[in-house]
Amino acid sequence: MEKKIKTIFDGNIELLERADKTIYFLRRQQMTNADPEIVGTIDFLHLFAKDLIEVVAYFEEAQKEFSADDFFYVLQQILDAVKTEDYVWLADLFELKLVPFICMVQEIIIQKEGYTYQSQCYHNNLDVFSESNKELYKELKRPTEPEKLLKNGYSVEFTTSGRMTLARDAEEGKRYFHTNGHIALEAFLLADSWKKDGVLEYHIYGLGMSYPVWELKKMCPEATIYVYENHLDIIRLAANFVDMTELWSEKVVLVYDPDLDKLKEAYSEKNAQEDVKFVALQAELAFVEDEEIKNLFVRDEK
Repeated sequence: MEKKIKTIFDGNIELLERADKTIYFLRRQQMTNADPEIVGTIDFLHLFAKDLIEVVAYFEEAQKEFSADDFFYVLQQILDAVKTEDYVWLADLFELKLVPFICMVQEIIIQKEGYTYQSQCYHNNLDVFSESNKELYKELKRPTEPEKLLKNGYSVEFTTSGRMTLARDAEEGKRYFHTNGHIALEAFLLADSWKKDGVLEYHIYGLGMSYPVWELKKMCPEATIYVYENHLDIIRLAANFVDMTELWSEKVVLVYDPDLDKLKEAYSEKNAQEDVKFVALQAELAFVEDEEIKNLFVRDEK
């Protein structure tokens, strides 16, 4: 993948995440939250526009219906809507025009370039664990190629947003841990459902690809977050495909818990506390055979 195309692809991931949040906040008329997302989205749009001019032939050759003129027309409409403070129109432009166009760009790149495994992502994550989580580091320091993990019943796929989703084989067929669409929005909504005023400590079962953990960290920067994962293969896959080097800290801790004894102990000691909350990634919880663990969580956590 040439450098300019990779720059567009990576930038569009952030652009889509900001656009989705902008739509969410505008529909709820939460302008204090929407304003910085609008500014951030437009900044990324200007970068995308500049890069697109240089490589427009790449996309036109891949898809006859591709039109850079359509994008620049929508961009002007977006700028006009911001100028006139017509936020209903702006939300429509983002949702109905901008997001579908950027998703098309991402899909063209994915179809043309595919995905090349980058071992550096795994090593970078491993370096963080070597300092912050030595027990887990010992388990992970012998890297396993993703291809071998995929043979164990897992599959990793691109989504229309450009991020990776994770699925696992089940008796009734494949089960996805994250959406095949707008992963960041799904993670944001899930984290928002977990967030509760007054809670200073969250205990999460299920790492998945880490997306909801990122969002909860952003929403609750003062809280301590413990993430329990009993499947080493899932941790390996997340480390292979997601840069988590900025995620883990003294306040956000990944707990490798093969038998989930640490989760049970924490629940026994802290569940009654008002400032502690236990939540689960339900898609992962479905694979847990221990009924005691399943009974710790209800579908609609309070």
